Amino acid sequence: MPNLLPDNHQLRQWQEDFLRLNQQRLSQASSLMPPRQQRVLELLPLLLHVNHAQLPGFVDRETPAGIERYNPPPAAIRAARSLLPNSPNLDRPSEQTREAISALFLMGSLGSLAQSRSSDLDVWVCLQQALQPEHHQRLQRKCQRIEQWAITQGVELHLFVMDLAQFRLGQHKDSDGEDCGSSQYLLLLDEFYRSALWLAGRWPRWWLVPVHEEHRGKEYWDELLNAHLTHPDYWLDIGDLPGIPADEFIGAALWQLSKSLSSPYKSLLKLALCRHYAEQYPQIRPLAWDLKERIQNPGNDPDAEWYECDAYVLMVERITASHPANERYNNLLRRAFYYKTGLQLSNQQQDQNDWRRPHLQALIRAWQWSDADLTELDCRDQWSPQRVFQERNELVAEMLATYRQLSLFSQRHQLQLHINATDLRLLGNRLAAAFDARPGKITRINPGISRNLQQPQLTLLRYPGVWQLATGRWNSPPPDRQIIKQSPSLVELLLFCLHNELWQRGSSLHTVPNADAITQPELQQLLLCLRQLVQRHTSAGDWQELPRLRHLHLFLNVASDPLDQYSRAGLQKLSDLDDPLNFSASHHNLVASIDMVSINSWNEWHVQRLEGPKALADALPMVMASLANRPRPSLEVHCFNPNRPARIRQRVLGLLTSILGHQRRHAGRFVFALGQHWWCLNPPADNRSLESLTDPEAGQCQRLESEEDLWPRLQQQQRRGFHPPAFDRWLETRLPVTIICQHLSSRHWQLFYQREGTLLTFYLADECGSLLRQYVRYDELTHWLLPTLRFLMRLQQRWPLLRQTSIDSLRLFELRFSADGWTCLPRQLPDLDSRSSPIELTAIFDHDQQPTLYCNHEEFSIWQYGQQLYPAVAQRVIGLRSQRETYPCYLSDVQLNHSASLLVLWQHKQQVEQQLAEALRGNQHPLLPGH
Repeated sequence: MPNLLPDNHQLRQWQEDFLRLNQQRLSQASSLMPPRQQRVLELLPLLLHVNHAQLPGFVDRETPAGIERYNPPPAAIRAARSLLPNSPNLDRPSEQTREAISALFLMGSLGSLAQSRSSDLDVWVCLQQALQPEHHQRLQRKCQRIEQWAITQGVELHLFVMDLAQFRLGQHKDSDGEDCGSSQYLLLLDEFYRSALWLAGRWPRWWLVPVHEEHRGKEYWDELLNAHLTHPDYWLDIGDLPGIPADEFIGAALWQLSKSLSSPYKSLLKLALCRHYAEQYPQIRPLAWDLKERIQNPGNDPDAEWYECDAYVLMVERITASHPANERYNNLLRRAFYYKTGLQLSNQQQDQNDWRRPHLQALIRAWQWSDADLTELDCRDQWSPQRVFQERNELVAEMLATYRQLSLFSQRHQLQLHINATDLRLLGNRLAAAFDARPGKITRINPGISRNLQQPQLTLLRYPGVWQLATGRWNSPPPDRQIIKQSPSLVELLLFCLHNELWQRGSSLHTVPNADAITQPELQQLLLCLRQLVQRHTSAGDWQELPRLRHLHLFLNVASDPLDQYSRAGLQKLSDLDDPLNFSASHHNLVASIDMVSINSWNEWHVQRLEGPKALADALPMVMASLANRPRPSLEVHCFNPNRPARIRQRVLGLLTSILGHQRRHAGRFVFALGQHWWCLNPPADNRSLESLTDPEAGQCQRLESEEDLWPRLQQQQRRGFHPPAFDRWLETRLPVTIICQHLSSRHWQLFYQREGTLLTFYLADECGSLLRQYVRYDELTHWLLPTLRFLMRLQQRWPLLRQTSIDSLRLFELRFSADGWTCLPRQLPDLDSRSSPIELTAIFDHDQQPTLYCNHEEFSIWQYGQQLYPAVAQRVIGLRSQRETYPCYLSDVQLNHSASLLVLWQHKQQVEQQLAEALRGNQHPLLPGH
């Protein structure tokens, strides 16, 4: 059955309805424009229609000009002759450049309820036929000169030269000047047809195509022409609108989400429309179809036509109607639209002659907003921080819900989409940085909601373990509604004030109670320092990769003076030369708290507070791990407490510098003292970059109950490489470990010994810097030393096969203590070649860690002797001794079935020797290793 075409009367009616709506919108738009803007808009078609050397925008006589079917109205001629009094023929272009331009359209919110008095003029200069490149460049220059002239008139004008043939192929720049590539062609057409205002030239032929024929717009148009129902010279093909593909509204939504981070209200409506289209997919009905149906429906009331056809009203009605039960969401969209208009309906004196007021009031009544609702919305710039925070949370919830929905949509329809997964990930990173809430993260509560959040009075209240920030000045606990934020960290609250501009010059900041919490000089110094940090470190985020720490600031003893009790007793000057980490005879640690402020590459600010005598020990692993990042973050230490702030700061900074220098050179353990305890800082597990200070891979700081508790840490196996321990220069100890560490060397094994009465202490250092300690009685030295040296020599010989590295030599040192401290004296190794051992003991372990022992090459296997293995070997050793003595025996070699470090081999050696010693004494031995 052939399609029925409209008659001439119907087509003429559609044309007249379009022109009537367009004229009404233009009149409404012009009524809100300042006189100079009206004058520029009135002159614009004429300036593009002719080339005249004395008119604004002139380039040369060859510049394309002339608008098809345009006859300058008398008002435009009069305006032009006011600039050029004696110029004839302003109503005609030259013959060489006649009718190069097909049409002019005014874009944006002009003529709608969303128009504001500050709206710019964005105009499409449409070309039906492509120009030669040089002619196109001339026309571009002319447009630029007209824009520059408009600036001299106080008008912001943007002219976009649109090659419609290329535009229909999707190869264009977005009309608002922001390049969105080819991903929004039909979506842009949707916006164009429902909001563009025709200024001159041909009319869009789209208005003569009924909605039910959109899917075959070109064929339908050809049928109209073949039936002689219209004339092609009057109409312009800007493009058909059969629907909107998924990748267009998804791409537009991602772009709007990105813009919404700083201007949520401005982007919310377009974002909601994209989300609405995603919900309709694949049966998407473009919003422009609603407008066309209202124009082509002869039942429309002419008096209500303009109001019903407002582009923004259509948008709000469509979206809210699709979520009838979600009143919170609908009210949020309505608020965004209301703010878009810029009107304040509660102010009866404002803009009484503005034609938008009665239409907006009708909408407000339909939404059932009360006078109190309007008053609250209109005083948005006076909203309290709490109210701004509440609004921000609603906006954030909507943006994050939209992002999650779009992400799921993209995954579900990834084959139909051409959205770059990287763009989706980068946007997710930006949203996470802006809105992800974590303890200690500084939250920005005002993403374009209120122009000014400055508070004239702010109060800080301190309670056990927590600070509170309240608006106003209070000498007693304020009502809960006045509390903005609370935190254990005063630094966090102050940064919250600064980032959200609650405190600015002229604001007053009070503390309750005044004396016990923090002194005013300390508070002012702290606030000034933080303000400088915010100004210095605020920068654009890098969303390409995971966040990396960029800056680290340590604030010591904020609102906690560790010397307060000494100051009250007048004793604060008795120990000027003492170590602030081990102060006076009471061994007092003067670092009572640390507030760590970290700033990462996403421009996220985090604050973590540590309190108590072990605050520094808890902070060091995180600080050192963060400084191992590449590139290394900057580090600054601050201290403003009343007593010894510079000394405390210098001591902590010196400790950090010493540890950092040691870790950069050797990445080994570092031992220091805090108060009455020693601490051992272990390096992080690896050198990967940390996202935050709370990363679990940041290493450990272990407290040592005594100096003797140090040795188990020093003998722990380390990763490959030379990682010797180091000691803080302030550490006081009588242990020889400090002098030993000064002699440690890579590619060498070293044996140190000291004699105390009848007891010898041996220290074995491997090539990695780990230390072992073993006690030997002096009368057993001969039996122990030669097998031990023989063990090390043999192991050294086959080390290249075991570890693919070589050990240059084995060194022997004697340790001696005097009034001047420890000295380390090199000693000659005995000649092992001339002193063969009468008894050779060797242990070889299999895959199951079961040993096989060899005594002078005689095999003793666990499979042969079972639990009697060690007694059997002990019996054989006693039989080989001339006096059948039962003193301990020592292995001269240990072999494992896999590559192992010297420490592992030594530990296996000690296990076997202990079992043999017990067997020699006739004791019942425990289960064998590996059982």
